[in-house]
Amino acid sequence: MNWTARSTALAGTLTAWLCLGYPLPAAAAHRSQAAQPTLAAEARAEVTIRAQVETRAQTPDTGQNPDANRPASPTQTSTPSSEPDTSAAPDASRTPETPSTPDAPPAANIGEAPRNPGRLFGVLPNSSTIEANTPYVDVTTKQTFKFAVEQSFDKMVYPFVGVVALLGVGQPSEAYWQRYTRALTDNAVSNFNTNALMPLLFQQDPRYFQLGTGAIWYRVGYAASRIVVTHSRTGGHRRFNVSELGGTAIAGVVSNVYYPPAQSTTSATLARIGSQVMWDTVAFEAKEFWPDIRRSLEKAFHRHRGVS
Repeated sequence: MNWTARSTALAGTLTAWLCLGYPLPAAAAHRSQAAQPTLAAEARAEVTIRAQVETRAQTPDTGQNPDANRPASPTQTSTPSSEPDTSAAPDASRTPETPSTPDAPPAANIGEAPRNPGRLFGVLPNSSTIEANTPYVDVTTKQTFKFAVEQSFDKMVYPFVGVVALLGVGQPSEAYWQRYTRALTDNAVSNFNTNALMPLLFQQDPRYFQLGTGAIWYRVGYAASRIVVTHSRTGGHRRFNVSELGGTAIAGVVSNVYYPPAQSTTSATLARIGSQVMWDTVAFEAKEFWPDIRRSLEKAFHRHRGVS
C-alpha cells in the first residue's frame, strides 16, 4: 500500500475516532396547531350575549315615558333593579381570546431556504451550510439537488478541482487533462450521491449545521463527527450518516468505470474513497470556522476604515 492509501486510511481512522459522542445541535423545528378556545372562554361569551339581550329587553324607553324627566321617588330608588348583575361574570364585557401558541414558527418559513451564508472563504459555494442561531427550516428535495448542482458545476469549482488534480490525483505518468477530467467526474458523482440521491432515499438532511460555540478542539471534533452523524430530514433526530459514507463508497465503486484497470483495484478504490472522505472532513472544518473568520475580518476592516 503506497503512502496515499496509508494516509487516507489513517485519516479515516482518526475521523471515526473523533466522531464518537458529539451531540447534534438543537436545530429541530417546532410545529404546533392553533389552539381552540377553551370552555371557560365559550361560557363567558355566552354570558355576555345573554346579558346584552336581557338588558335591552328590560331597559325602559325614555322617549315614550312622560314621567321620564321626573325625579325618582324614594320607593322607586329603594326598589332593586331587575337588570342582571353582569359584574358577577368576570370579564363578561370582553370578547373571548384565543390563547397563543409560543414557539410556533410562521407557516411561511416551512420549506423556505435560510439566508445565504455566502461563499466559503469568499470563493467556494456554501449554500448547504446553516450558521449558528439561524432559525431551522426543513430541507426540500429541490434544495438538495440544487446543492449537488452548485457544488459540482459552480464556476469556482473548476479551478479548485484543477489544483487538486495538479497535486497528484491519479498516476504521475498520466497527462494532466486526464487527471483533471477524472477528478471533476469524481467530484460530481460524489456530490450527487451524498447531497441528493442518498438523502432522498434515506430521508436525511445533507446540510452542515454550524455549532458556533465552545472550545476550539471541541468544535474541531464536532465538525469531524458530521461525517458519521447527521439528522433526519424533518430535523432533530440523530441518524448515522448513510448519505455521506454510503454515497462516497458508491461513487468510489462507480469510478472504476472510467478509471483504467491498473487504477481499478480494490486498494486503489479504497484510496479514492478515503481521499474523498478526507476532503469532505476538511470541508466540514472550514464550514465550522469560516463564519468566525469572516466576522473577524469584517471587524478588522471596519476598525481599519474607522481609524483611517
